Amino acid sequence: ALSVRAFAGRALGSTVLRSVLEEAERQVGDEPRLKAVLQIERGWLAYGEQRFEDAAAAHLEAADAIDNEVVRHGCLINAASALMEVGALDRAEALAQRGLRFASAQRLTPQEIRATWLVRSAAYRRGDRLLPDRSLAIASTAVGMPQAAGPILINEAAIAWRAGCRRTAERLARAAVQTLAGEPHRIARLLAQALAVACGHPPEEAEAAEALSEGRSCPSPRVAIQVAGLLARTPTRIRGEAEALARALWPQIPAS
Repeated sequence: ALSVRAFAGRALGSTVLRSVLEEAERQVGDEPRLKAVLQIERGWLAYGEQRFEDAAAAHLEAADAIDNEVVRHGCLINAASALMEVGALDRAEALAQRGLRFASAQRLTPQEIRATWLVRSAAYRRGDRLLPDRSLAIASTAVGMPQAAGPILINEAAIAWRAGCRRTAERLARAAVQTLAGEPHRIARLLAQALAVACGHPPEEAEAAEALSEGRSCPSPRVAIQVAGLLARTPTRIRGEAEALARALWPQIPAS
């Protein structure tokens, strides 16, 4: 029951999830399995609030406490996703590789897809030369993984963009925009929209202006500066404003 309620809370945002977890803390008691599930959900709450180090720590603690190998390796993959956001690429990739080996051996397709995405994300962020894996993007939507499909589509779109495959990048980015519906996915959807605009032939002026406006109010400086940087590379009227926003955001970005 706790897992079901927490999953629903995740879909409705951090305020609802926090309320669910506060109520669960009063009811769990000393049952190890329920305490581990609660720790997993604390990890998801921290991730949603962009407290990525706390999220990684919570998922790793849950992994140590859980006997079920499938859930344990899922926690390792969750921790890898959080570590990726603080620039701990090597550690994130190592955890993702552990999850990938287990998922491949056990034929756990959802975990295998997520782990593959994280391994490729680490490689992309390191600057490795990659080509887009459209089959991975298709698989993430085909197996019914709405939470993972959007980020996977964005990552493969970014890989395509860097590789010079702009039409492929635009198609993947627009697929991500459609996948990332709802308020909980607003930040990721904004990044996908900016990438789609940057790849447009030609870019849409109205859409560029909308993305810039959203970027100004984005609560994540890391995402906002990426949005501004993408828009600053477009031949649009808001190009100069986007460049100015990127410069203003730069001091807010941690060195890591």
